[in-house]
Amino acid sequence: MFGKFQSHYNNTKSFLGNAYNNTKHFLGNVDNGVRFAKTLYSVLEPAIDAYVGGNASKNVMKAIKGYDDLRSKVIDANHGLEDVGHKLHKAGVRF
Repeated sequence: MFGKFQSHYNNTKSFLGNAYNNTKHFLGNVDNGVRFAKTLYSVLEPAIDAYVGGNASKNVMKAIKGYDDLRSKVIDANHGLEDVGHKLHKAGVRF
């Protein structure tokens, strides 16, 4: 009985660890893409504004601000998880 529990526990632990690492890697790639898009937009902004008008710039800046706010929340949540993990480890809880 305990062997099955241990096996299920290890499988769950492995799954969650892999999901966390894969998600972190994926979001890092998304962040790199957004940074590249920001750089590209900053270069093309004068031409876009001349062609479309000033409203495009306002909308892009609103989208960038929304992304930065979301990114900040994700980073804060990640730091919170890491803090909990460090506190549990310091308290002697081993996983």
